[in-house]
Amino acid sequence: MTDAVTIGPASPFQEKYLTSNAQIMLVGGAAGSSKSYVGLMRHLRFVDDPNYRAYCIRKNSSAIMASGGLFWEAVKLYTQFDPKIKVKLKDQKIVFSSGAEISFSHYENDTAAKKYQGKFDCLV
Repeated sequence: MTDAVTIGPASPFQEKYLTSNAQIMLVGGAAGSSKSYVGLMRHLRFVDDPNYRAYCIRKNSSAIMASGGLFWEAVKLYTQFDPKIKVKLKDQKIVFSSGAEISFSHYENDTAAKKYQGKFDCLV
């Protein structure tokens, strides 16, 4: 018998974050307060859309790719939701069976802005 996995909010803060329809949210809190994890969960609202493209950005790549970093937490979480995800290490990207993609990257300094130029033009 397989135990069903429930992925959802574990606090009122997470509930507000996950159900908000806001286009821009400012979220604060101490380290370890689940901001990043609930951010990863928020993407699950949209991963059935084959055109969905998202970015998870950190200051440096070690915060993303190190053991226990954001990328590996995402792999653990998203595998529970979609066991057929494709993990593309070279591209630092996770692709869902629907075709939706979540990319992970860093923004270490102002020169990194060139890497993102034109990619967020559609944001309001």
